[in-house]
Amino acid sequence: MTIAEIHGKLRPHECSEDLLTSDVFGSLRYCLPNQGLIPFMRQAVPFEDPSGQPIQIDDDIDSAEYFFWPRTTNREPDLIIILKSKKMCRLAINIEAKYLSFKHNKEDTEVTFGTLSGDQLISQYQEFTRDVPRYNNSRLNEQLSLVSNQNRYLVFLTMHYVLPTDPIMESIDAARERNLGSKVNMFYWLSWSTLPKVIDNNGDNLVLSDLLKLLVVKKIIQLDAWNIPSCSDVLSRYGKFNIYKGDDSEYWCDTVSPELIFSALTLTLWD
Repeated sequence: MTIAEIHGKLRPHECSEDLLTSDVFGSLRYCLPNQGLIPFMRQAVPFEDPSGQPIQIDDDIDSAEYFFWPRTTNREPDLIIILKSKKMCRLAINIEAKYLSFKHNKEDTEVTFGTLSGDQLISQYQEFTRDVPRYNNSRLNEQLSLVSNQNRYLVFLTMHYVLPTDPIMESIDAARERNLGSKVNMFYWLSWSTLPKVIDNNGDNLVLSDLLKLLVVKKIIQLDAWNIPSCSDVLSRYGKFNIYKGDDSEYWCDTVSPELIFSALTLTLWD
C-alpha cells in the first residue's frame, strides 16, 4: 500500500484490481494472521449455502506465507496463502479477487490433465489441487504439496454486497461438468465490503489504520442499513454517505432489489 494512493495521487491506477489486491493483502502480510487475515477469511461463505459454516481456521494459526500471482501454464490466481500453526497444521487458500471486472473464462486444454474447465475458478481449483503442484514458484510448490486437498480452499473475492448468483452458479455447473461437484463445498465467496469492519477492530495498528483509510478512498465499506450509527466513527473521520440506486453495470447484481439499494451505501469523500 502507498500513502500516495490514500491522498489521491494514483488516480489513473485506482481501478486496478491488482493494485487493490496488493494494497490489502500486502498490508495484511505485515500483520499477525489473527489481526486481519483470519478474521477477513472467516467472513467468506460457501457457494451453495451462504448460511453455512465459514472456512475452518484454527485459532492457533500463527504464520501465513503469501504467494502473489503464481503462474501455471494455464492460470494465474491472484494469491495463494499457506497458513500454519505451531502444531504444523496447514491450510491453503487460493484467492481470485475481482474489483471492477468479471471472471476471465476460457477453454484450456492440455495432455497431462485432460481438458481443464473454461471457467476461471474451476480451472484454478484443478491446478490448485494437483498432487504435484506446478506453479512457477518452487517454494509454493513445496509448501502446497504438504497440504491435503481437504484443507485447500478457493475464495472468490468480489465487490458484490450480496451473493453474486450468476457467476457462482456458472462455476458450480462447470464443476459438475468436470465431475467436481463433490468439491464445491471447498468454494467460498467473500465480499470486499466485509473488510473495513474487521480492520476497524484493530485501531492501534498503523498499517491497518492506513489500510482502512485507503478502503474509504476506494469506497469499499459496509454500512449496515439497519444500524448506521455503527459506522459513525468512520463517517465522522472520512466523509458523508449517499444512497445510490444500483444498476447491473455498476454493482453487478442481477436485479435491483431493496437489499441492493440498502447495500449500495457508499462513502463520498469531502473535497
